[in-house]
Order: sequence, then C-alpha cells, then structure tokens
Amino acid sequence: MSRETEATTDPDLRVAEELERRRRAQTLPRRCALSPPEAFSAEPAPPEALENLCPGIDPAETGRNARAIAGRIGSSCAGWATPPTPAEFYEAVRAERPSERQKAVVLMWVTEATTHEIMAAWAQHAYTFRQLARAAAAAGLTYPGPIQQLNYIAAPLHERDEPRHG
Repeated sequence: MSRETEATTDPDLRVAEELERRRRAQTLPRRCALSPPEAFSAEPAPPEALENLCPGIDPAETGRNARAIAGRIGSSCAGWATPPTPAEFYEAVRAERPSERQKAVVLMWVTEATTHEIMAAWAQHAYTFRQLARAAAAAGLTYPGPIQQLNYIAAPLHERDEPRHG
C-alpha cells in the first residue's frame, strides 16, 4: 500500500488532518465586526444600476418580487418545509422586530448570496445597503466572510482600492 493510500485510510491521520483544517479555518480574524448600519448607504439603487447589473429585467421582478432573491431562495431553501418567498424576504429585511423565521431568512441571504446576487438585489430594489446591514445585525450575523463582504460594500470607493489586511 502506498503512503498516499495509507494516509487516506488511517483513522488517526484523518482525525489529525481534520483538526489541522479546523485550526486553519479558525485563524480568520477573531474581531470581525459588522460596521454599524449608518456606515452603509440608505439610498436606493439608481436606475442605471438596474440596467447595468440586470439588463433587460422585467420591472415586475423588482422590489418585493426581486428576481435575485427568488433565485437564491430556490437554490438555498429547497430543503425548508416552507421555503420563504421574495416578498417574505422583502418584509424580513425591513422588520423592526424580526421573528426567528425572518432572522433565518436574512441569515440565509447574507451567508449564501454571492456578491453579484447582493448587488443585483440592491439594483432590483429589494433593499438599501443600510436596510440589509441593519437586518443582518438584528439577525445576529457572526460569520467573518459575510461580515467582510458587507463591510466592503460599506467602505468608501477610495478605501476599496487600498490593500486589505486580514
């Protein structure tokens, strides 16, 4: 048996490899905090954002019926007993006192949506970035990757060109 094959079948080695993988995964910045909602724009997307990010989209697929939201829900919520609707997401991101389900819907979005989907949903008037940040904070977002992604959106353009330190 080759050492390569032996490494994949030895249970102790697999445990050691998994522990090492977890240790490396935990080296992400520990003090990763979502910027306050006030750091994010409260302005809705301008008309040209919709045309640039979602050319040819039907206006009926914007706002509470945003196509980007519907696509992500279809992909990420297929196993839910009752998958949310784009209109439910629209309400969840605006809820002052979100229910546990509304928090789950928002967390699904911010943890699973791609950068393009986040931008497309903004262009489709599903939310302003401030609404999204406020909803993510209310939902208890703690994952470093999505926090960094949202904070990048909040950063002024000149700061986005500076090297990122992790």
